[in-house]
Amino acid sequence: AIVGVGGSFSAGKSAFINSLFRTNMLPEDSTTTTAIPTYFMNGAEQQLLAYTKSNQAIRLTEKEMKAFTHQFDQNYHIGFAPFIKNLFIVNQTDAIKQDFRQLAFLDTPGYSKPRDAVKGKREITDYEIAQSQLRTVDYLIWLVDSSNTLTASDLDFMESLQNPCPVLLIFTKADGKSSQVLKDQMAHAQEVLQDKQIQLYGITCYSSKEYKEYVGKDVLPKFLRKAEKEAALKKDIKDEMNDILQEMKQYVEQCIGQKSKQRADLQEHVTQAVDFLSIRSLVALIEQLDLQLDELAESQKQLQQVGSLISRAIDQLNESNL
Repeated sequence: AIVGVGGSFSAGKSAFINSLFRTNMLPEDSTTTTAIPTYFMNGAEQQLLAYTKSNQAIRLTEKEMKAFTHQFDQNYHIGFAPFIKNLFIVNQTDAIKQDFRQLAFLDTPGYSKPRDAVKGKREITDYEIAQSQLRTVDYLIWLVDSSNTLTASDLDFMESLQNPCPVLLIFTKADGKSSQVLKDQMAHAQEVLQDKQIQLYGITCYSSKEYKEYVGKDVLPKFLRKAEKEAALKKDIKDEMNDILQEMKQYVEQCIGQKSKQRADLQEHVTQAVDFLSIRSLVALIEQLDLQLDELAESQKQLQQVGSLISRAIDQLNESNL
């Protein structure tokens, strides 16, 4: 099952997931150029995978993963979000520490980042990316920086998801805040969520630095145990990943079909052309399509390889549970 983690920019989404898994694998403090939807799960073998916008699957090292961090962007002024569609991180864990066996956590871009435009071309915004990703999750955790309060923008975004699953609302960075301040924030959030008729599982406060809840204690572990138990009764995580991979494969096949048809049409025009310049132009276009078809064929192979890697990692984890 997929647990989506949403919230505005700087709500602490990556830090929250890192704290759950006791790791620092997810890049934190992301900028507009480096905010990439990332799936994070436990497994028997560490896997770092990136899917490009052209649906190529790439295996990464930890060093390469750091290229997605804010510091890399500051130092070299290179961002990867325009090229990378999703990241998949399988966190290696031993058989004793088998938390979240049935869950994959989805870290999404902060929806409140400014919109970007490159040379007048409309870019898909972080708002739209986060919205499309969170609409399909099985469980939703919404984070709010405890220095702020639940805003109208938060409420509008949650309403736009039209996702029937109850929301777990978490005020992050709760360390250092007084209990009364946190209680007041929780009470206000409870009231406005009820007014908006947004389905609510519960509200709590959490510190990613200290790995613990404040005020609403044990709300988070109960939510995750519930999700884990229900996920075991539905499709397991292997099926979820297979569904995602299948969608990507179908998209690549669709692109191949379209490019092949375009090539056939151009080939027909070549046979009918009478002047040399027209023939040369058509042949150049056919050569471009041939290169694109070769790239798509390579993407198919890589998707197959990545599917096998993910399947093997999940099988190894399931075997360790026996």
